[in-house]
Order: sequence, then C-alpha cells, then structure tokens
Amino acid sequence: MLRTFNDGDQIEGISLIDASMPRACSVAFCGVIKLSIDDVVAARTDWPAYLDRRKAEFERESGSEA
Repeated sequence: MLRTFNDGDQIEGISLIDASMPRACSVAFCGVIKLSIDDVVAARTDWPAYLDRRKAEFERESGSEA
C-alpha cells in the first residue's frame, strides 16, 4: 500500500498490487511492514512467485522465534 494518510495508529492508502482504494490498517494490529521498491516491482511482475517468497520468509522468521 502506498500510504496517503497517517493519523497515529491509523494508516490509509492505495494498493500497489491492484491500485484499489481506499485501504486502511492499524499499525499496531495489522503487522505492517515497509516494502522496498524492489519488493513492489517483484510483486507486480510475478505475484505468485513474490507471494511464495514472502510466505517462505515468514515461515523462517516464525520458526526461528519458537
């Protein structure tokens, strides 16, 4: 999401994947992460491959905390 509004815990913006809007989330409860431009380009170029990579990263991070 490209953030277009920030009011403390509430952020709003436009999806960088499909350009839908409005998108909104709580910084404290949504698991917000900052994406690099490279991540955005990779997601737009090949969504299934990007999703697989992010899931694998998440699983590695979750497993290492156990």
